[in-house]
Amino acid sequence: MKKFCLTFLCILSVILGIQISFAEEGVKSGSFENTRQVLLLPTAYSGSGREGADYLTSEMHRIFRYPYYELMDNSAYESGVLPEDLQTVGETSGADIVVLPVVSTWRQYTFYRPFLFDDDPWTVLYVTVDVYSWKQGENGIRDDRVSIRKEDELTLLRVRTVMQELIGRLRKKFPYTRVPGDISSNLSGPVVTKETQGTDKLPY
Repeated sequence: MKKFCLTFLCILSVILGIQISFAEEGVKSGSFENTRQVLLLPTAYSGSGREGADYLTSEMHRIFRYPYYELMDNSAYESGVLPEDLQTVGETSGADIVVLPVVSTWRQYTFYRPFLFDDDPWTVLYVTVDVYSWKQGENGIRDDRVSIRKEDELTLLRVRTVMQELIGRLRKKFPYTRVPGDISSNLSGPVVTKETQGTDKLPY
């Protein structure tokens, strides 16, 4: 029994030593050497774009996942951040990447076509999404913008259908993917920056 207790104490000492080492180096336990700290700010939206904003938020969370990324606490930024402030926010927070998704336009209206003898209502929806981002080591703020116009006989276009098409367009521009596309994807060792203009596919 005494031998077991000594063994247990030795193991516990090693674990505590590792945790202290991580704390001294400023590294969160469980993070890899090249895991990047991402400050994903709350998605802003205008008009009635709340549902679209929720969908955009979920897509951003699907991209910025462990182990290549680690999301930082964004509760201090609930009041909103302007795109031009991203670099300041990044430098202050210590983030490697700061992302601000915005549903800039969400405008929907219904009309009829009397000249075509069509009594059914038609719905038109305009949506514009901007995803602003800043990366440590780079100057300036990047803006990846996509827009869509949908028209249908339905009185209410399905948000999910519209956002899926919009996200498909965003994938071709946005530089960050589930497995990094802007730098080499090794979790330890030297990291090589890649020249990228986006990708056709986000590997979730």
